[in-house]
Amino acid sequence: MASSAGRPSLRGRFRRPQGAAITLQVRRQKRGKVSSQLGRRIRVGHPVAIEGPHGSAFFREGKNGRLILISSGTGFAPIWSIACAALRENPLREIVLIAGVRTEDPIYMAVALQRVAPFPNVDVIVTIGRRSGPSSAGATLYSLE
Repeated sequence: MASSAGRPSLRGRFRRPQGAAITLQVRRQKRGKVSSQLGRRIRVGHPVAIEGPHGSAFFREGKNGRLILISSGTGFAPIWSIACAALRENPLREIVLIAGVRTEDPIYMAVALQRVAPFPNVDVIVTIGRRSGPSSAGATLYSLE
């Protein structure tokens, strides 16, 4: 991890795609109209049309207030994009990143969460709805520190 004045840095940790490449995170559904075709009819390089943003979950440049970002499942993708953009713009910006998952294994965003956890201004909280094993009742809250 590169640092500047003793602070964590994004350099080398969050790489921008080369050229016009965009990374898409898609949950594959057995009966999904599109996702079931990933790796079959839809392969790397397949043309796609992208529109937006249409909702309210996108990064707004030039703001400096604390960000509280909450996600679960594939909803983590836009939240992760916002967190990365905010830290690129201002590595000192205060961020609370809450990621909810149904079960503890696998936590698909674990590597991403571990990348931002070293930032002293970023709090990462993972909530797990159901745990496997004998004491599986209730939700569990974890903080990556």
